[in-house]
Amino acid sequence: MYFRDGKLLSGLITTILKGVGIVIWFSVGCSSTPRSYDDPIAVMNDPKTISHSRINAMKQAEIEQPDNPERIKSLKVIMTGRGGHPLRVRVEAFNELLSHDEEDAKATLYYRLPTIPSNDLVAYLCNKIADENWTKMTPSLVRSLSTGNRTLPIMERPDTKALLRLHPGQSLNQIILNVVKQQGTGLLGSRWRMSAWELLNQLGAPEIDLHDWLNDDSLYKKNDS
Repeated sequence: MYFRDGKLLSGLITTILKGVGIVIWFSVGCSSTPRSYDDPIAVMNDPKTISHSRINAMKQAEIEQPDNPERIKSLKVIMTGRGGHPLRVRVEAFNELLSHDEEDAKATLYYRLPTIPSNDLVAYLCNKIADENWTKMTPSLVRSLSTGNRTLPIMERPDTKALLRLHPGQSLNQIILNVVKQQGTGLLGSRWRMSAWELLNQLGAPEIDLHDWLNDDSLYKKNDS
């Protein structure tokens, strides 16, 4: 039979291998192309969809509908909302918010950091804040420290580490007292003052500092709540 001819057998094997290679190349090429969605915003909002597909949908919406208010609203919900949003999806949402409007994204972070339920995301964001030297986030980090995850010792908390990185040479007590004194007129309500006082007590702040702070009339304006 012709298979006994070495040249013919070699040629047949070569042809088969080339065919297999084409099939593999075609399959890999097709699978590496992101799928296009008719409604990418609906896909990115669906917690039942796998993270990879949600992120692809988010990137598609970013290209096709960058200024769509529904996209921005959805990104904020994904970033700060409760369950159903894995860390990589939340991070993508925050990064897209930063790309779209950095100041608005920072404002969202400033007000929502203390209430973000994902401890992993809080750790990521605290590290980001410190890496970027966003010192204006200091009050938000202090509020986060007073209200957030208390399963870790306070000095091991990501918000503590970020505060100390943002303000080298200062103790945590000093940072908190400075924030309270600077933000006491209007922005910080009575609940926050109580939380800050409890936080300083946990840290063992000197009683004289607490006494002077609590008796500072400038911190308690009539229109403050």
